[in-house]
Amino acid sequence: MVKACIKLLITGIILLIVGITGVSVLWVNGYEDVFSLPVRHHGSETTYVTYEDIGEYSYDGDGEFSIVNPQNADTVNKLDINIDLGDFTIMSADVISISGTGVAPECLNYKIENGSLYVSYSPEFYLFNWDFSDNDTDIIITVPPKVFETANFSVTAGELNVADLEVNRLSVDLMAGEHHFTNVNAAESAQIKMSAGDCTFENCNFNNANIKMTAGSMYYTQCKMVGENSIKMNAGDLYMDLIGKRTGYKWSVDRTAGSVYIDGDHVSSGEYTYSETSAVTSLAVTPVTEENAAGQSEVSVQEKVSESGINSFDIKISAGECYISFYEE
Repeated sequence: MVKACIKLLITGIILLIVGITGVSVLWVNGYEDVFSLPVRHHGSETTYVTYEDIGEYSYDGDGEFSIVNPQNADTVNKLDINIDLGDFTIMSADVISISGTGVAPECLNYKIENGSLYVSYSPEFYLFNWDFSDNDTDIIITVPPKVFETANFSVTAGELNVADLEVNRLSVDLMAGEHHFTNVNAAESAQIKMSAGDCTFENCNFNNANIKMTAGSMYYTQCKMVGENSIKMNAGDLYMDLIGKRTGYKWSVDRTAGSVYIDGDHVSSGEYTYSETSAVTSLAVTPVTEENAAGQSEVSVQEKVSESGINSFDIKISAGECYISFYEE
């Protein structure tokens, strides 16, 4: 009972901080207006600015616009997407394009510089509209099917959907809202941070994933995680359905409150390796201590994996629930 009360108290404090931070971001329009669409509003009139090499550009004056293959699109190998509020979709297509409906052009900015595509949307007028679910802004960004050097996504509130993306280094910072990543692969590293809301990763492959959760719910379905992975949870719920075997990892668990389950086994604080104990798939857990480490003579699955690069999970949890399960393809 006391543990549940502590969890609720921590979650409440966290959500209060997230709410105050979100309002502050919307108030100050926290992204510098250093670039903008070729449309400017002056009073009640709309001024259209034309650039010869902007690409195929259209705007109907009522929130619908489209830019196809903008200037310097062929140099883009980095993505930097910043959303204060709105629904964004990033997907694969033949060319780079940005299009949307229900968009305030003075709040949507972009530029291509030094190989990076920057896009931000900061609808400051939403400050006094507390019904965030009544958001008609829908922006779609398409990028070619290539391997990007980096991809950074930052969302204050709204919805982010990312599909079919190949990157070397992925960075995701989610404050609130509902988000979905499908077929996203990060070859070198994946930094994933969530303050609140819901986020689902489906059919994703991550190397060296660093996951930080303040609150909310995060789901991984049919995903692969290799390399050195870490999970840090202050509260919330984390569900992982991973491809592979838990014998292919070494585990470190540091638990203050909450629960950690690995393939259904409740795990306390400590360091663990798992080994096959018979011809069937039953597994035995062996805490790694100085006393028994020297006496291990049998070559474990973990030692075999380490020959080509070690796989590990480092889990630190203050409160919340963490469920990790494995299955073989």
